[in-house]
Amino acid sequence: MKKINENVLATVIGLVTVVVLLEIIFRTLLPAAHLPESTFDVTYRIPKFLPGEGQYTIGKFCIKAGHWHINNAGWNSPYDYVNDQRKKVAIIGDSYIEAFQVDIEQSIGPILQKKLGSEYQVMSFGTSGAPLSQYLHMSRYVRKEFRPDVLVFNIIHNDFDESLTDERYSKMYLRYKKVNDSTFAEDDVLPSKKASTLFSLFNYMATGRYLLHNLKVQQLQWPSATTNSDSTATPPVFNANIDVVRVTSLQQDITTVVNTILQTIKKENPDTRIIFVMDGLRMEIYSGTYPESSNVSWINLMMSELCKKNGVEYVDLSETFARDYTTYRKKFEFPFDWHWNTYGHGVAASALHQQLTSIY
Repeated sequence: MKKINENVLATVIGLVTVVVLLEIIFRTLLPAAHLPESTFDVTYRIPKFLPGEGQYTIGKFCIKAGHWHINNAGWNSPYDYVNDQRKKVAIIGDSYIEAFQVDIEQSIGPILQKKLGSEYQVMSFGTSGAPLSQYLHMSRYVRKEFRPDVLVFNIIHNDFDESLTDERYSKMYLRYKKVNDSTFAEDDVLPSKKASTLFSLFNYMATGRYLLHNLKVQQLQWPSATTNSDSTATPPVFNANIDVVRVTSLQQDITTVVNTILQTIKKENPDTRIIFVMDGLRMEIYSGTYPESSNVSWINLMMSELCKKNGVEYVDLSETFARDYTTYRKKFEFPFDWHWNTYGHGVAASALHQQLTSIY
């Protein structure tokens, strides 16, 4: 019995030592990604963040990405949002506007703020994974709380199919459910389930954050003995962070829902300038096939036509990115991440600034 107790004690001490060493490593040598604590605003039914600041890192080598700062309103911004007499420009989007991948001063909102000057207040409202339908939902909160003069919606290619209700997607974001063959309606928005105590502890530990956010172990797909795979099946084709075949198969539904969303945004913001900024066809630009060949360009064209139809402004970053890449040969994203890098944010901010200051 004494020998068993000694073995158990030695095992416990060994495990504790390993955990302590890993914690030291992932807090110093390889600092794990640190993300802000999220919360759910029950009044507006939107996810936000609790005030704080930290450092986000990317990949297994914990490459330094961005220093983030959650302001008084619950959003990643270097400054607080206040209701004063300045003209207000609100930028709504997903992780591109949340922008944890770059230092907070180097994201599109703060860059645009510097370009516009002190007469304006530029506010960014971004949450990872939010689709176009959620942008409509967020605009209702932004309109009531801040009364912006300009609403900017930053659009990414995966914003469209994810606006449709699907069991794979979280219900904490607004999506559109199909009522009949040609009609869609806003689905219910539900708060995300509260994380378990064990998960919260795991996420608090640097080792846990490294596994979750740097290695993204929760996204790994392990082979299953009970799964029969069809080796003859055509593999999915990916471009612009979407399954092109699947998204294209939903083209009719997507077009219907996007038109509905644009109509609703226009109707709910009658005295507000509305601008949609569409991400560029970066793969085609780099390969030299833009604009002749693209399997996702129909999305950019659809947005252009629907914006014109609904009387709102549209900026396609494809032309801007193409001209810039031809001249400088600099890519707009990280080698290991499709999000805009600092350079990409700067080019996008310049294009938006040009649109904002144009006479139309």
